[in-house]
Amino acid sequence: MLMDLVSRCIKQNRKGGYILLMPQYRPDIGRSLAQYFELNFYDYRQEVMLPLGWDAARIPLNELDDCLFQEALEKPLLAFNVEALITTKSEKLRRQWLYEFIHKPWPNKILLPLAIHQSDAPDFSTNVCDLQEIPLPEQNLINRLAL
Repeated sequence: MLMDLVSRCIKQNRKGGYILLMPQYRPDIGRSLAQYFELNFYDYRQEVMLPLGWDAARIPLNELDDCLFQEALEKPLLAFNVEALITTKSEKLRRQWLYEFIHKPWPNKILLPLAIHQSDAPDFSTNVCDLQEIPLPEQNLINRLAL
């Protein structure tokens, strides 16, 4: 059911930014989506923010755009933990960035799961996939320990 809904939302072969409104923070679901749709799973917090420590909050959103663009050049992308950066920005900047994200000419498809700032996502867009009411599979102990 989850994969079918996401599939309809992302229109399989269309480039662009897609926001997935998730009911909860679930890295295991992010990885499953990336595998199912043959996307590169890119953990922005792990790859970019963690090495910078406290200074990561100073990353401007245009650098996030540049990073996602580069990562999506080779293969469609599931950009996980982007919320770690946008959480450090004002509501106004988050809303603006999310609106621009779904309207940018990305080189490939980019899926962006949101589990905290769903209310900041643009309303009434075909590039916003609301999954908040979809029952997610139980997260087993092995998946929890692997996080």
